Amino acid sequence: MQGFFIWADLPRRSIRALIANLLRRFFKVLTDRQQVEAFLRDINEYYTLSIDDADQQEANAGVRSLLDTCSRVIVITHSQGNFYGNRVLSNLYSSYSFPNGYSLSRHPMLGNLQIASPVDIPGGAISAIYPEIIGHLTNDNDLIMALVRGTMGSTDSNYAAEFNPNDWTGHGLEESYLNRAGQGAEISSQLAYIASNLTPYPMHEQRLVVSSALSGYGHSSINNLLDIKFLDGSVYRYSDVSAGTAAGLDSGAAGSYFNSSIRGKYLYEKIE
Repeated sequence: MQGFFIWADLPRRSIRALIANLLRRFFKVLTDRQQVEAFLRDINEYYTLSIDDADQQEANAGVRSLLDTCSRVIVITHSQGNFYGNRVLSNLYSSYSFPNGYSLSRHPMLGNLQIASPVDIPGGAISAIYPEIIGHLTNDNDLIMALVRGTMGSTDSNYAAEFNPNDWTGHGLEESYLNRAGQGAEISSQLAYIASNLTPYPMHEQRLVVSSALSGYGHSSINNLLDIKFLDGSVYRYSDVSAGTAAGLDSGAAGSYFNSSIRGKYLYEKIE
């Protein structure tokens, strides 16, 4: 299964007021750079002080509840929400274990797609360990992020966007990202890539088999991974195995089928 937890613009009136005031002042007095910088510092200080507040705890709890169902989860964060996204990943990868005891740090089933990100490193430290489960998209005409980069520094923009008359800031989650054809396609592509790289913990208990050599197996149609547990207790993971091939293990002769159709035909690794 696959879950999505969206943490977008936060519903804090004080934050919205800061952003609105920033925009009004910036586009009214374009030369007053010091004033713009002051507002950006206020925003940065606010997040530094509130990163462990009730909203942060709510974000952790929401993602944890999805992980508790043993699902793959992709957190989609936008704008200020990316600060929370980085902290959620850091907290959960350092402390969370699935109900069956497997740790998230060893079996990464939580990814993050950051949209219009003001952070230095999307995904934080996790991006260095599991770069394939972190995505990022920021319009090059996103004026809000341009201000952040120019004053406090943040990750570079990475999408050449066309001017959107419905959102001249280039920053709105729906108007300038989700509802734009090019950006929408890129977001979908990144989500698919992240999902394909979220690696499940051992799946050998999905189906039991009667065999003189095998005791059970499990398959992921998202990753095309096949996990097989042998009677000696070892578990091996085979890559690029189709669901149809895996289903052949349900035959009355699982051991013979394994020897003829799987053994020596796929890359594998021992995972337990």
